[in-house]
Formats: sequence, structure tokens, C-alpha cells
Amino acid sequence: MVSNFFMRTKLNYLVCFNTLLLFYSLFCFLGLTHSQEDIFKSQQLPRSTPTSENVDEVILEEFIRSLDSQFEGIHSVMVLRNGKVICEGWWSPYHSEDNHMLFSLSKIFTSTAVGMAVEEGHIAIDDTVADYFPKDLPDDPNYNLKAMRVRDLLTMTTGHQEEPPINSKEMSVRAFFETEVEHQPGTHFKYNTPATFVQSALVQKVTGQKVFNYLKSRLFEPCSGVLCKGNTSKVKAFRQGKLPHKYEAWPNGDKPSVIQQVFRVFESQHDL
Repeated sequence: MVSNFFMRTKLNYLVCFNTLLLFYSLFCFLGLTHSQEDIFKSQQLPRSTPTSENVDEVILEEFIRSLDSQFEGIHSVMVLRNGKVICEGWWSPYHSEDNHMLFSLSKIFTSTAVGMAVEEGHIAIDDTVADYFPKDLPDDPNYNLKAMRVRDLLTMTTGHQEEPPINSKEMSVRAFFETEVEHQPGTHFKYNTPATFVQSALVQKVTGQKVFNYLKSRLFEPCSGVLCKGNTSKVKAFRQGKLPHKYEAWPNGDKPSVIQQVFRVFESQHDL
């Protein structure tokens, strides 16, 4: 009887301890969630109304209706005035929480990486690009090619009349250099995706890191990983035929983050 009493007592203590531990863990979890929500709310843009920010609501509504009637595939719209959101909305089936393929927004991140490399003394924006890739130059590079600067890559004024090859199988530093540079760099604008590719190759050349890895500790991690969340909902929906064809299903069930999706297009495979 005595042993049974002590056994029951020990069991009761154990149950009480586990219960307290459970409540403590729940308390910590709720506190963490609450703090994360507070941080998220503190990072949100302030909201206002069109009238309060001196914007004509009728014109704004006409603008939204024109988007709806004249364009296909728009996901969302957000209008800011005086630093405040005065209009926002999402077209079905999209939601505010959805991650999106950002495509050429990656150019901003790539040029940011170049800027950081400049700040850290790896390169200068007036350096000539050809000096960093002597093995990729054609046999007889013309004057304009040799005069092309890093700043010309950043401003898409490389001097090309025609955009170099943009197919992922053809895009390379060599292909970029082999495309004729007809204009003096800095004087002629031409939208130039391969120029961004060469920026990424340049960052990799001078830092020894690919753009994503270079920016990870300098930009993405300080942003609390908000941009690095994986999301497979769109992949699954695409495979089930529930989304427009322009969504790309990533192979092998990968879970790429938004930023990783962006940089799959522009990460340089240039051999260092």
C-alpha cells in the first residue's frame, strides 16, 4: 500500500509537471507569435483614404476599372500617396499573402549587389568591364566594347543596338561580348537583360560568391527572412491546372524562396 501511495504521488507530480510545462510552452509560443505579429504590424505601411490624401476617388476608380478591362493577368494593385496606402486590392484567385514570381525585379537586387561590392572596395563603377573578363573577349574587340564601364551595365547603356542572346542556354559573358557594340557606351539606351547577367558574373568574379549568397548576410537576413519564405502552394495549384499557364512549376517538388526564384534567372555560371 505504501509503495502504491508513493507511486501514485510520483505520478501525480509528474502529471502536474507536464501540465505546467505544456502551459509554459504554450505561453512562450503565444508570446513569440504575438511579438512577431507586432513586428510585422510595425513594418506595415500606414493606411489612409483617397480623400484624406487629396486624390479624386472617381479617377482612382476609373483607373482600377481600366486595369480590369484592358489588361489580362493582373494580380494586385496598391496605390500610395504621401507614403500611405490609399487603395489596394487583389484579383481572384490571388491574395495578399501569396508569393509571386518577380522576374525583372531581380535586376534591382543584382544592381544592389554591385553597389555593395563598390562600397566594399571590390570594384568601381567606372571600371571597364572587359578588364575583368579578358578570356571572354573576342579576338579583336572594338573600341566601344573596351570602353564599356560598370556604370553602363547598371544603366543599360552598354552601346548595344540589339540585345545580346537572352536564352538561358545561350546567355553568357562571351555571348554578351560577341554581340556588336555599335554605340559609344553611356550614350544609347537598350533594355538589356544580359547586362544584368554580366553584373552577376562580375559580383561573383570579385567576391567569390554568387549574388544570392553575397546578399544573404548583407540584405536578406537583416530583413528577418521575410523575402526568403518558401511557398509550394502555387506549384501544386499549377500542377492541378488551377492557375494560369504563366506560373512555372518548379521541378522535383523544390521549395524555392521568392528570392531564390528570382536569382535562378540571373545567377552567373561563369567559371572563376
